Amino acid sequence: KNFNVTVGSLTTEKQLDTVKKHVADAREKGASIFTVDNIEKEKQGLFHPLTVIENANNEMLVQNEETFGPVVTVTKFKSVEEAITMANDSSLGLTASVWTKDKTKAHKIAAQLEVGSVMINDHLMSHGLAETPWGGWKESGYGRTHGYLGLEAMTQPRVVIDDIMPGLQKNMWWHPHSKQVYDGLKGGMNFLYSKNLSLRFSGVLNLVKVFLRSFRKD
Repeated sequence: KNFNVTVGSLTTEKQLDTVKKHVADAREKGASIFTVDNIEKEKQGLFHPLTVIENANNEMLVQNEETFGPVVTVTKFKSVEEAITMANDSSLGLTASVWTKDKTKAHKIAAQLEVGSVMINDHLMSHGLAETPWGGWKESGYGRTHGYLGLEAMTQPRVVIDDIMPGLQKNMWWHPHSKQVYDGLKGGMNFLYSKNLSLRFSGVLNLVKVFLRSFRKD
């Protein structure tokens, strides 16, 4: 164990190659790359330098694909509205962070971001909160783990319906059907939704006739 390591390594060589590919692509497309490289060369392993990519845009892989590495992009914007539009201009939507001293503004911005989790003045920590649902929008997946939504996803819903009215022999819509049944059910809809008082009154009368039929065995 080395407690002097503040940022861990990548988990696979393939992922390290992806990070390097994204950084190289951004450089080729005009971005400025800033890195902090204090990795011991003889113990390099799967570590990648902390990297900031300035002047990133959506033509770059790092803005369109999942990098999953110690890389942050920086893009200028002229207004909060523009920043929100830029953030949402993506096929991905797992997490986002809003950094500001104005908590009211932060919550307004968070409500407009197309992501599964938004952290205010923090990042990614919600994944460690077992009570908060975890998941993304768009191509970042569907469904949720953690929280009550995650628990519900592991269940099989079952509906049990039972009549609670005593003496009921059959439901209004059971066979045999007739014009009286049709008029009664239609009358129920007119009673509930029609704006015509006459239709509502006649509707409830027809409904009552069919309802009383439910107490007969024939």
